Amino acid sequence: MTYSNNSEILVPWYGTWPPEVRGDAHNMKDNRAWNVKIILPLFIVFLLGIILLLVSFFVIPFELKFWRFITESFAAALLVSGILGYVIDRSLRQNIVEDAFQASIGYLLPDELKPEMEWVYSQTVIANPYHLRCRISRLSDKLVRLHVEIDRTDENVTQKPIKKELGLDIDEWLHEKPSEILELGYKKEGEEWKDISVKAQQDPWKISSEHVNIDIPPKGKVSSRYVYEETKENNDSAHFNSRVAVKYPLVVVEIDKECEDLDYVVGFAHREEQSTHGSNAYRLPGTLMPHQAITIRWWEKDKSKEQTNESTEKREKTKTT
Repeated sequence: MTYSNNSEILVPWYGTWPPEVRGDAHNMKDNRAWNVKIILPLFIVFLLGIILLLVSFFVIPFELKFWRFITESFAAALLVSGILGYVIDRSLRQNIVEDAFQASIGYLLPDELKPEMEWVYSQTVIANPYHLRCRISRLSDKLVRLHVEIDRTDENVTQKPIKKELGLDIDEWLHEKPSEILELGYKKEGEEWKDISVKAQQDPWKISSEHVNIDIPPKGKVSSRYVYEETKENNDSAHFNSRVAVKYPLVVVEIDKECEDLDYVVGFAHREEQSTHGSNAYRLPGTLMPHQAITIRWWEKDKSKEQTNESTEKREKTKTT
């Protein structure tokens, strides 16, 4: 896990310039060339079928039944050929890619990693953008209130419709002020915003909302918002996990004035180093896989210094003895 604290050197909010080429951008030219070679001839065949069908209906006299039959049959054959060619081409290309990927996994990876790579390849949803905002405020001498807001957009990156479960479960820490879900809902493209209700507490250790399954069409998106609060201790942490991959997550941490005695770090369970965007904003220039956590850890500055000094003194005494 990589960490950054609020003392790091700032970088521009827009990242690098010129923008880096990412994902399949390198292959876009090859994909376009493939589409021209395959799709264009199929389209011409389909168009010829339409033309012959129109010729049969509007040019050849009705009395010439034999020639009308020949023309219509040939037109139907061209139409079917064009449609089948397009469908078969798409399915074959997808199957070839899958077979090649699975074959490469079988030859290149040890057995322990093969199931994990197949799981990575099977991911169907990516969250982008993903904005996490946390505010820490004082409750008492030993407790703070953690206010969390998450705004995200989940995209179905496949060519097939999928179902996605939306809901929220948060911890109840059994402090004087209980955890609470304040806002929860989602919006599909072209539809109205829908709220998700909070269930009556069934377990003493967590608060849960209703969980709903929604349909997302191919390349479709659904936006959702989660707002909740938990009571935590002065020296504590918060972990945020997602069931889907999260691309370029942005984390903003706000410390109220009465909590200025606290310091914090933000960590992403990822191999890449995060970048800072202002004094309290952090972005990961990469993608978190499902269940790779975002962690915010905070502590009391004075106690941390005292403990550090005590540890240093103990080490020095041990050396002298």
